[in-house]
Amino acid sequence: MEFFINMKKLIVTSLKKWTKVARTESLNDTLDSGKIGLIFLDYYFGNIIDHKKRVDIINELLSKNDPIYKTLFLGKVCVALLLNEIYPDDKYSNSFTTEVTREYINNYTECPIKYNFREKSYLIWIIFKKLLRNHGSELYRYSIQENMITLLMDCDVILNRHIPYLHNPADLEYGMLHSIYCFAKEAEQRRIYTFKAHEIQQIIKNWPYRIRENNPAGKYILDFVVGREIDESEIMRLTDDKKLNMLAEVGLYAFLYEMPALFKRIFDFLTVDDMRFYQLIERELSRSDVSARMVIGIGLGVITCEKNAKD
Repeated sequence: MEFFINMKKLIVTSLKKWTKVARTESLNDTLDSGKIGLIFLDYYFGNIIDHKKRVDIINELLSKNDPIYKTLFLGKVCVALLLNEIYPDDKYSNSFTTEVTREYINNYTECPIKYNFREKSYLIWIIFKKLLRNHGSELYRYSIQENMITLLMDCDVILNRHIPYLHNPADLEYGMLHSIYCFAKEAEQRRIYTFKAHEIQQIIKNWPYRIRENNPAGKYILDFVVGREIDESEIMRLTDDKKLNMLAEVGLYAFLYEMPALFKRIFDFLTVDDMRFYQLIERELSRSDVSARMVIGIGLGVITCEKNAKD
């Protein structure tokens, strides 16, 4: 845990430097590399940006009349996740989140497949999971569960149906597979359409197609969530830059999936027996031009492990 405490100090220092040079204004509006990710780090770590600045950024995000993106990294859906996380009992936050999820479902009922083909992950379900946790009304919870059933059926189509010139399951990449798997596992644990949820997990565990994507982080996450043995020798052959990028991506998904072991395992593997790599992470986070994606990804991974330790 000492390593994580040191990481936290480095991340806070790095983010404070950003605010002093007004770097936050140049950030985009995303979770993985922009202002929304910064707000999450500020909320959990504290003492990075002042309260007024945080409120100003949130108001700026709310004022944008963006369409409903089918992604958890950008647009209204991402803002809804942020509000639901840091203001779970706020009536406006709950109302906004409900509106976003309703608009999402309504906008895509006529689509043959309800996801953006430019996206690499299927993450809308995370909003519904948060709503189930934060709302006590049985009628409202039933409505959310019905929406999750709709999404499960959508995932079944994504995995099994070939639509000429539009969609081919053989082209799916790691992010889509591990995000759908985690959704199906969550649904099964909540006893939502358990037969279909279990079937989807089995399809992904026994995926019949060769995944052509070269993404070590995606492969690691998929192997981890389905319970396959991790090929550590393959990870060790990566360059230092690729290991750093891998750590940032795994941190992001560990946070979204609320899966601290996902980040802790790769972090320990890369650092416990290799102080050189740990020092490399320290140097990277201390650089004035460190990428937002790197700081936010590793920061979200540290948050996930810290929350788990407190629980």
